[in-house]
Amino acid sequence: MFEEVRTIPRALAAHPADDSRSVARAAQWLLRTAERLGGQPLLFVPRRNTDGFDGPLLELSERVQTESWRTFTGCRWSGGPVLAAWPDRDHLANLDADRRTSALCVLTWNEKDVAAWRAARQPELLSPSLHGTPSELAVGDPIVERGLETITNGINQSNGLAGYGRDIAVTALLTLHDAGYRLMADEIYGWALARGWRPDGAAELCELVTSINEGTRPRARRRELRPDILAVWQQGVESQADRR
Repeated sequence: MFEEVRTIPRALAAHPADDSRSVARAAQWLLRTAERLGGQPLLFVPRRNTDGFDGPLLELSERVQTESWRTFTGCRWSGGPVLAAWPDRDHLANLDADRRTSALCVLTWNEKDVAAWRAARQPELLSPSLHGTPSELAVGDPIVERGLETITNGINQSNGLAGYGRDIAVTALLTLHDAGYRLMADEIYGWALARGWRPDGAAELCELVTSINEGTRPRARRRELRPDILAVWQQGVESQADRR
């Protein structure tokens, strides 16, 4: 039902404002990894226009295949290590899940965009400024985590949150929300990624949480969970605490 989290080399470099050598470190990592693993190295950038690129990135773009967010979908790339320069959250998740990606290095632009990926994948940290930064994105409330486990166990990942899967998610999230439990969209997204959710499914779940937090009450066509499900989650957490 879930995508296996592949064990591939992963690395993370800071924004150049926090590490003046971050671009050079990332480029070197890509070339060394390509030499070791083989494959066709790829530079993934937001736009085709290279004006304003740092020297090492401009030099790299002249040595390896370079694709933008717009051109990547239809490009001819046989697969290999990837350097993703300043990807947003969704592009990053999709690159990581792409079976052609044999290794992945990420240049950070916005830490929020890479936080869930970093927590879920635990990449090698190439920049000194990244060390000591919190790298765990966990769901803080064990009751909320029980609810997410129920959603995870009850849906078909190949369909995402379609059909009965969405009904399960809506029922579980509204049950938690109405009982006063705090739903944090970013941490739930990271939690889902770490447990094998497909990136599009994790994004759907995150969007559903966001809409509920904004006051929307999405409808479930039918209730897929037992009426006392909250009590079941609470009892499960209490039992686990008693065994410790």
